[in-house]
Amino acid sequence: MEGPGVKAENERAFSRKWIVGIIVGLFVMAAVGGVIAAQMTSQPKLQFTTIAKPKKNELNTLKGQVVPSEVQVVYADSKKGNVQEVLVEEGQEVAAGDELFSYENGELERLLSQNAAAQELAQLRVSQADSSISDIRSEMATLESNVLVESESTMSVFMLKRELDDQENSKELAQLELEKAKAEQQALESQKNELAVVSAIDGIVTHVEDAANADNQTPLMTILSKEPYQIEGVLTERQRSELEEGFPVKVTSKSAPEQLWSGSFATIDNYPQLDQLLSIVGEEEKKKKQQSTFSFRIALNSTDKLYLGYPTDIRVEIPSEMEITIPKQSVREKEKKTFVYVVSQGKLKNREVVLEEVDEKTYRVLEGLKHGETYVVNPKASPEVKAGMEVKVK
Repeated sequence: MEGPGVKAENERAFSRKWIVGIIVGLFVMAAVGGVIAAQMTSQPKLQFTTIAKPKKNELNTLKGQVVPSEVQVVYADSKKGNVQEVLVEEGQEVAAGDELFSYENGELERLLSQNAAAQELAQLRVSQADSSISDIRSEMATLESNVLVESESTMSVFMLKRELDDQENSKELAQLELEKAKAEQQALESQKNELAVVSAIDGIVTHVEDAANADNQTPLMTILSKEPYQIEGVLTERQRSELEEGFPVKVTSKSAPEQLWSGSFATIDNYPQLDQLLSIVGEEEKKKKQQSTFSFRIALNSTDKLYLGYPTDIRVEIPSEMEITIPKQSVREKEKKTFVYVVSQGKLKNREVVLEEVDEKTYRVLEGLKHGETYVVNPKASPEVKAGMEVKVK
């Protein structure tokens, strides 16, 4: 049986063993934690990059206005005479070549009437000559078939041959007169056709003025093309030197703030606007003050909810500014597909891309990525990277 002193000594010894065990355990946990922490800190973190959108600047930001793709403005020409008859009305659709109106010309109509009479007379003379020739030849055949005194028969046939020659000459002369009259008719008809004014485009007649009020200053009618509307504006000298036909654009308008239209430059003038061009070739003093501007036209892919006269803001997608490049380390390949991890709603998503090599470290993205999107720069930094993985981008 143990005494009280021995029992107390054993309890103290047991307590010391527990304390030592706890201390040793803490050291072990600390060591393991340090190893884990070291491993975690040694692993590279995933890096993310957001593809920057091109900033607005003087070069890629333009102003414009919605205009018809083509306009035909028709004036009455008093030198050709008075307007005889207007054949169209406002709101009517016309096709290229349709007659719009014609001029009246009394002298031309008189000449055409004379020509018609001359042709009729010449044709009558040809017909009469044909009839006479037929009768003479019939009579000659009758004489030659009858048994007559040779001298009488010969004399009659001789006289008929002379008459036949005269009729054939008359017919030939009448035919020449008929051909001449027909040639004159063609010339007169050509002049008459010039008095008819036709539409040069497929379009809609938007305005018809009273013929009595139309002159060289007031248009008789206006026709707008049925082709989709275009955007018209001007470029500064610097913009003209940098922008080219075919460059894509995005178009917005404060008149329709929810809409976005796309298109491209259809035409860009190579010469300044006319008044500026005249000053350039004019006085030297004007040259110094004049800043040249160049007209442009933009063709749109769609003009839905876009109306004539709308002011527009134009953003030019300059190829050099729109180009997207990524490091080669961002690209992964799987099952013969090339893709990049992009961040979408807090998760990674595979995005298949079409690439073109720039240099040993860089690809140019031809298809697959857009400005404003965020992608993983170094997907190989973590073996856990996969589609659907949740990430936080700071």
